[in-house]
Amino acid sequence: MFPVWLPGVGDLTMSSSCSARRAGLTGLRLRCGHPVRSRPECSNDDSAMSSMPSATASRLDHRYWMHTLARGLPWLAAVVIGAGVAQPHYLRVALLVPLVLIALALAQRAPGAVIVGAFLVLPMLGLIRRVVNGASGSVSKDPLLLILPAVVGVLLLVASRHHPLSYPTQMTRAVLVLCALSVAAAFNPLQGGLLVGLSGLLFLLVPVLWFWIGRTLVTDKLLKRLLCVVAGLGVPVAIYGLAQSLIGLPSFDKAYVAGAISQYHALDVGGTVRAFGPLTSAFEYAAYLGCALLIWFLLAIHSRWRLVALPVIALLGYALVLASSRAIVVLTVVSLALVIAARRRARLSLAILAGLGLVTVLSLGLSQVSKATHAGSSTGALVQHQVAGLANPFNPKDSTLGTHLGEIVNGLRLTALNPIGRGPGAVNLGAVKYGGAVAATESDPSNAGVALGVPGLVCYLIIAVVGARSAYRRARSRRDLCSLATLGLLSVLALQWLNGGQYAVAPIPWLVLGWLDAPTSHGDGTSLARLPTSSTTQSNSTSRRRTDRGRVDPSEVVPSRLLEVLGRRRWFVAAVAILTTGFALGASLSQSPVYTATAQILLAPTESQTVVAAGLRRTIAPPDVSNQVPVVQSSPVQDEVRKRLGSVPPVLVSEVGSSQVIKVQAAGSTPAAAASIANAYAKAYVLYNQAATSNQLTAIADKVSRQVSVVQHRIVDLTAQLSDPAFVASPAAGAARAEQGNLIGQQLVLQQSLASLQLDQVLSRGSASVSAPATANPRAVSPDPARSAIVGLGVGLLLGGGLALLLGNLDRSVSLPDDVSRGRQGISTLAAIPRFTLQEPEKGMLVHPEMASGPTVRRAFQGLWESLQVIGMDRPLGVISITSSLVNEGKTTTVAGLAAVLAETGRRVAVIDCDLRRPRLHQRLGLANTVGLTSVLVGDVSLSAAIQQVPGQANLMLLASGPVPPNPAELLAGQRMSEVLIAMQRRVDVVLIDTPPVLSATDAALVSSQVDGTVLVVAAGRTTQPQMSHSIELLAQVSAPLLGVVLNGLAPRPLSRIAGFLARSVPKHPDLPRYRRRVRRPWLVSPRL
Repeated sequence: MFPVWLPGVGDLTMSSSCSARRAGLTGLRLRCGHPVRSRPECSNDDSAMSSMPSATASRLDHRYWMHTLARGLPWLAAVVIGAGVAQPHYLRVALLVPLVLIALALAQRAPGAVIVGAFLVLPMLGLIRRVVNGASGSVSKDPLLLILPAVVGVLLLVASRHHPLSYPTQMTRAVLVLCALSVAAAFNPLQGGLLVGLSGLLFLLVPVLWFWIGRTLVTDKLLKRLLCVVAGLGVPVAIYGLAQSLIGLPSFDKAYVAGAISQYHALDVGGTVRAFGPLTSAFEYAAYLGCALLIWFLLAIHSRWRLVALPVIALLGYALVLASSRAIVVLTVVSLALVIAARRRARLSLAILAGLGLVTVLSLGLSQVSKATHAGSSTGALVQHQVAGLANPFNPKDSTLGTHLGEIVNGLRLTALNPIGRGPGAVNLGAVKYGGAVAATESDPSNAGVALGVPGLVCYLIIAVVGARSAYRRARSRRDLCSLATLGLLSVLALQWLNGGQYAVAPIPWLVLGWLDAPTSHGDGTSLARLPTSSTTQSNSTSRRRTDRGRVDPSEVVPSRLLEVLGRRRWFVAAVAILTTGFALGASLSQSPVYTATAQILLAPTESQTVVAAGLRRTIAPPDVSNQVPVVQSSPVQDEVRKRLGSVPPVLVSEVGSSQVIKVQAAGSTPAAAASIANAYAKAYVLYNQAATSNQLTAIADKVSRQVSVVQHRIVDLTAQLSDPAFVASPAAGAARAEQGNLIGQQLVLQQSLASLQLDQVLSRGSASVSAPATANPRAVSPDPARSAIVGLGVGLLLGGGLALLLGNLDRSVSLPDDVSRGRQGISTLAAIPRFTLQEPEKGMLVHPEMASGPTVRRAFQGLWESLQVIGMDRPLGVISITSSLVNEGKTTTVAGLAAVLAETGRRVAVIDCDLRRPRLHQRLGLANTVGLTSVLVGDVSLSAAIQQVPGQANLMLLASGPVPPNPAELLAGQRMSEVLIAMQRRVDVVLIDTPPVLSATDAALVSSQVDGTVLVVAAGRTTQPQMSHSIELLAQVSAPLLGVVLNGLAPRPLSRIAGFLARSVPKHPDLPRYRRRVRRPWLVSPRL
């Protein structure tokens, strides 16, 4: 005898006899690579574990600690994140971690779900950030912006396994070079440092990486779903934007506008704030509306969607007009013309001309109706801004087209000055947070040149030209939704693929470009056209096979599958959510209250300064508010605050809209402390401003004094000349008198100005004053236990769901029928047996209530036999062995239940207990085990004497195992065993054999090689996929005819696939209500039963 070691299972005792060698068992090896090792003795009990190798023992010990650590990490994460929810500074991180965990968990099995989720979250991320800013304060470096790179990184790991560079095209190579240039340019010192370059990659490189995701992971069906997501989400986006334009901004949007309008002046149009919806900019909002409008237009082409699409198109069009983005309006109209032309297979030049004609007609029509429609309304400025720019695009007063063209020219000039580029941080505002200088040009070609130099500009032009040409050709040839939408989306977002401000919209063009460039993905053979003619036909099937394997089946994006995983771990999700909520609430209650107070500073010239300004306009001017905001927190002001308070507490300083007011917001442990901090900063700045103004006035007064002195000297000279009678008689006397009068008048003005300046110096008046001092607010802003509990519950559910999905990926157990096919290709699930227990095991299985009157278990066994009958149509199944991978998986119960069901149908059934090591079948049938198979094999009794009739079952007989022999494998491998099987088959219609587990002994392999078919029983939730695979391999090595797998011990939920599987296997039964009252797990049965 010799054992085979399998980690985590034990020794597999195998026979070295001649019979075993004839069965093909010699030289057996497992997949794990451990060879068969000889040993003179064997054992089937737990003492075999004592022979475990030291290396394997150390591995098991390592796995034990790893599993222990893995069990504790979720609870530790719940505690840490729960405590972080109550801290305003860590709230964003607490939101980021669960989202990244969910993406990481879903990417392995359903990357399509991650892509769809990203397209759902990104348009709403701006709104989420503003709401979080309103709850916890704004930050300059928001961790929530890391969601997109985290999702992209996870998806790229999945895409890397599917050959993203297979069958490269010109576009593929250009995008690859563009990515390489972007990474290299991050180290460009001209942009201001490495952090500036990395922040630039966040907005420049990360959207481009969606190209590889679209090339490998996006199928036609998934792309249609993404288009539906954009179209469906465009409706609430438009409604929110219209509410901003027609009703007003909520408080968190107002705070965003107050802080952003100083750097984003395009938000203000004639004193009206442009709508930006849930996104981060008005242009991005308009671009998203344009994309949604285009998709709804394509849906309207189909008659079944027309009634729904037409009112939605009207809504989106109205929102797009009020968005006041003329470039997007023009590009949307052009894209509609291109789509119509491609659908009618017109030439590209005619399509472009038609688009421009539509733009002209639209601008003329809007100019005629705008005054009558929006005169005096709150949206009139937005519409007039839209119409004036479209009607007069070359008029600098009405349009900014000249400014945009100037930006492009300036960008090309910078490209010529820096052929290697200035780095990705030079073309987005994110670099400003790390001290970088922005040289963005608001269009892709010039942005690519400024950031990546001449090579980047060339790569982008290649991508743009090749992509546009391929998109139009694909749309003309196929004319389906995906192809036409790809052409339209690339047109709507033209010249904005690399614009760093479009955080949520930028992934769309690169994703569809990747889908467009995918090898043989859409049946037109575009990418294979570059292969040699002789190899095209030969490589066609291979390329398609690679594409099918590389692409993810969109059917994986099924919510029910995710609900199944979450349903199995619903108590874990609930526990994590409760723990997170509890710690969030506890941390919030343990915090000291924080109060805020706000002081306002008005910047305006005083009356005396206005008089001086009238004579010396170039000398004194009111200070710029945006320049004075950092001055409030400068060192001179903080030194004055330290003198007043003894410390320098942090404050939040911002300007109020476009007014001349600066807001100073301070936080303190008491209302009075917060008010004193804000007032201290305000008064300190006013004193600093007065001192600066006094110094400025002193310099001006000195200048005026010098001018007065010059004028006085000139007056003295003229007075002396006019006192000379000879000069008085000359013609120049009149001019001298006139000059003297003017100088006297100028002297009076200068003396008045000097007196005013001297008065200001005495009063030390500046241009700043405290317009609204801070007052004590008795209401604390934090902690807010209710808000912390609500946010903690939401974050806890996200965290629990993400951890549950992640644990579901790490769980290698076979729990669902899909796990069987996923773990082993070509193996089907014959039946799913629900979980039940024997209430009276000593009376046998046949008297169990479930077998006696309950429909579910009985019908499950009937479904098993029906599956076997389908297989038996091709080959006879007279002798069937039923085995399992490990002990206690339910193989004996399966044999007994199937035998009872077959006996009731009138078939003569015999069951043989070949588990000569742990016989249990006689107990399931309520019989004795004094004589049996071993007695027949050794010749003690005849076969007829050993067979027992099952009480109450005329068609069911049992050949028990008999006394346990010392050498079971040798008995089963002998010729006598084959004779017994032949004799039993002649007596009955069906012979069912209960064998030992495959991974415990070679008995199952020996018996399986002598039967017509073998059924492998797998315990749901216990047997792992490697164990099932090893069992199948062992059976295959002895050429055992494996029929399929029976999933035993299920406890599904009503909405799960298992319930549907059982419902399809089990017909309706009139006793279902009575069964529901008795069954142990009533939710086992689907409502469809």
